Amino acid sequence: MKFGLILLVLILALSLVGTLIPQGEEVSVYQERYGAFAETLKTLQLDHIYTAWYFALLFGLLCLNLLLCSVLRGLGLKNAAGNLALRAETSKAEYPIRGKWLKGFHQTKEGVYTRHTVGLWGSFITHLGLLLLLISAGLVLSLQTKVDATLSPGETYTLSNGTVIEAQSFTLKNEAGETDYRTQLRATAPDGTVTEPVVAVNQPVTFGTDKLFQSSYNYTNPSVNVQVQMDDAPEALELDGEVFLSLDGTNGITYHGIYTNVAEDENGQVSPVTGSDEFNPGFLVTTRIDGVEATGIVYPDVTLECGGFFCTFRAPAEYPVLCVRSLPGWALPFLYVSFALLLAGLYLCFFVTPMAVSVRGDKMYVAGKPGADLSMLMEDTDWEEE
Repeated sequence: MKFGLILLVLILALSLVGTLIPQGEEVSVYQERYGAFAETLKTLQLDHIYTAWYFALLFGLLCLNLLLCSVLRGLGLKNAAGNLALRAETSKAEYPIRGKWLKGFHQTKEGVYTRHTVGLWGSFITHLGLLLLLISAGLVLSLQTKVDATLSPGETYTLSNGTVIEAQSFTLKNEAGETDYRTQLRATAPDGTVTEPVVAVNQPVTFGTDKLFQSSYNYTNPSVNVQVQMDDAPEALELDGEVFLSLDGTNGITYHGIYTNVAEDENGQVSPVTGSDEFNPGFLVTTRIDGVEATGIVYPDVTLECGGFFCTFRAPAEYPVLCVRSLPGWALPFLYVSFALLLAGLYLCFFVTPMAVSVRGDKMYVAGKPGADLSMLMEDTDWEEE
C-alpha cells in the first residue's frame, strides 16, 4: 500500500510538471522560453513527459501494484462474511439484548446475525475501480489521434462517423476588435441531417467520437481577374509565384509577390510594414508598356489597364485549420464505467459498515470490520421490541 502511494505521488508530481511545461512544441519554442535549459529539458524528455519512459514505468508499476492488491483482496473475500460471523462468536464486546429481533440483520447460522456484508467488498472494488480508471485513462491518451482539418474555400472534411463538414465563414476578431477565432461550420450527417455549429477557441464541437477544436488559420493564394474588355466575364487566375501577364508577349504586367501589410505615407507612397500582425495586403507589380517599366504596390480590388487588357488583384482569404481529436467508440464509456466503479467502492468503504452479532443467553456480542467503532454501530442499530 505504501509503495502504491509513493508511485501515485511521483506520477502526480510529474503530471504537475507536464501542466507547467508546454508539451509537444517545436524546439524553437523551448529555446525562446527556457534559453540554455531547453537542451536539458529535451534530454530529460520533459517536453513529452506523458510518453517518457520513466512515466510509463511508474504508470505500469502502479497498475501492477493495484492489480496485486485487488487479487489479494479478492481472494480474501471468499470467506470474509464467514470470518466476520466467527469474530462475532468469539467477540468480547458485550451488549445487553434490548429486543427480540435485529432489524436489517440476516441470520447466517444459529444465534449469529449479519448485516451490510456487501461493505466487505468496498476495498476490493475501490482498488479494482482505480486500476481500471488508470488503464482506461492510459488507453484514452495512447489511442487518441489528432489530425488537422484544413477547410479552405470549397473543401470538405469527412469525420470518422461519416459526417461531412465545411466552413461557411471564418473570423479572426469579434465586434470589439479582440482576437477571437471562430468558424461557422456546415455539418451534414450520414442520414442527411444538416447542422451549423460554431467552433471557437475554448469552444469545441463534438460529433460522435470526434471533437473539433479551433486550432489556427491559413491564407489562400492571391488571385487576379483578367478581362480584355471591362464588360467581359473575368478569368480568375491563382497567383502561386511570379508571373508575367500579357496578350502580345511584350506589353503587360508582372506580378512579383504580395506584402501582408502595407501603408501609405503623407506623400502617397505605399510601402511594406514590418513587425505588425495586421493584414492589409498589397501586390508588388511591374507594368511594361512599349519598353517602359514602372514598379509599385497595388491595393486589392484596384483595376489596372496595361497592354490592352484589365487586371484586378484579389487578396488572399483566411480559412480555418481545425484540430480533430478522435477516440475509439468504447474508450470513453470504459473510462466512465471505471470511474463509477471507483465511486461505488468508496461509498461501500465509507458509508456501508458490515456488522455481525452473536446472541449468547441474554447477551449479544458484536463484531465489525477492523477499526470500526462498535459502540457507534450499536447506537445506529434499529431494534424491534418484544
